[in-house]
Amino acid sequence: MNSLNTQLSEKKVFITGGNGYIGSELVIFLKKLNCKTFLVSRKKNKKYIENNITFLPVNIKKSSDWLKIIKLVDVVVHLSWNNSIEYAEINSQKSLTESITPILKMIQASKISKKKIKFIFSSTATLYGLSNKNIINNEKSPPNPYTNYDINKLTVENLLKKAHNEGLIIAISLRFSNVYGPSKSKHKSNERGVINKMIKSALEKKNIYLYDGGNYLRDFIFINDVVTSIGYAIIVKNLPSTVFNIGYGKSYTFKDFFKIVALTINQKTAKKIIIKNKKWPKKSHIIGKRNFKCTNLLFKSLTGWKPKTSIKQGIIKSLNSYIK
Repeated sequence: MNSLNTQLSEKKVFITGGNGYIGSELVIFLKKLNCKTFLVSRKKNKKYIENNITFLPVNIKKSSDWLKIIKLVDVVVHLSWNNSIEYAEINSQKSLTESITPILKMIQASKISKKKIKFIFSSTATLYGLSNKNIINNEKSPPNPYTNYDINKLTVENLLKKAHNEGLIIAISLRFSNVYGPSKSKHKSNERGVINKMIKSALEKKNIYLYDGGNYLRDFIFINDVVTSIGYAIIVKNLPSTVFNIGYGKSYTFKDFFKIVALTINQKTAKKIIIKNKKWPKKSHIIGKRNFKCTNLLFKSLTGWKPKTSIKQGIIKSLNSYIK
């Protein structure tokens, strides 16, 4: 970690989505390490500088503004995204255009500037599709996207890989599994942050309701570990791949995960939380019924990163963030 701290202090990083769920925690992390950080701002007329953070009045849908960004920074962390599956299903062409336009403009600007920046993309583990409980997905597992949201993520991954292979950028796509834990910012989409909402609801002595008994496997990873994985992606050099799984490396069913939640609440507050079954809503998407296991060994072996927050520790930290 000391090496990470030292190397990050020398970097100039531009973050899209810096006010979002993961982005706001990444900004705090980089700020502590004296990393020069640039964020998108909707302010039109000037730069705003505060504590080693610069808010830039740029539009990431314009190649001319990407030229300005590329001139200033070494690394781009692209976290900005519309995370609503429903929105992407209803507005398929619009959501695709919104997803790929910043990428195409960045690549175009990279060609013009001839400066080879590192571009880190927040992708998703859901693009592996509907795996059964016996399959462990690694980076060689073929993607099998079931939603427009995942198709858009995969499309961006492929655009970045092509630009990487052409020597225009250094591309890294991090396929995050189920991220949970406290953040300074909430998810903008009501479809996201469900785990955090359920933990908070249980703490308020409300019963936990799980669809179909909660027997679906997920890889739950604490937000601090996700943030440090981005830190390692920023500093590491000469990776042989552009795509990496970022997960805890062990899967739990929702039922088992929330049993730990209920037990921890009981130990901390003496409240008894009951886990109950609930039927799937009629309009629920099939992707919610997936099972997911992944290995994070490739990224661990190449960078030295590893998740440090156990499920128990992550739940305790999440609960503590809601206790006033």
